[in-house]
Amino acid sequence: MAMVDFLGLGNRNIKEIASAFPKSRIVSRGNEILIKGNASEIIQINDVIHGLIQHFHKYGKITHDNVQSYVK
Repeated sequence: MAMVDFLGLGNRNIKEIASAFPKSRIVSRGNEILIKGNASEIIQINDVIHGLIQHFHKYGKITHDNVQSYVK
């Protein structure tokens, strides 16, 4: 998986997830995504990211609408 395809141009997808969880911080470095924040948000963010990874592996892309549906 190419990280730019997953993260989106300018990390757009990660920024979209981060905006839904303002009490936490999401940082992408190389092939890693770091999540800092309170435990309940970290669990939710982790679930969203894992769901999006599975979606990416199945369909080969992630759209803005995909990110929105997983965040909800």
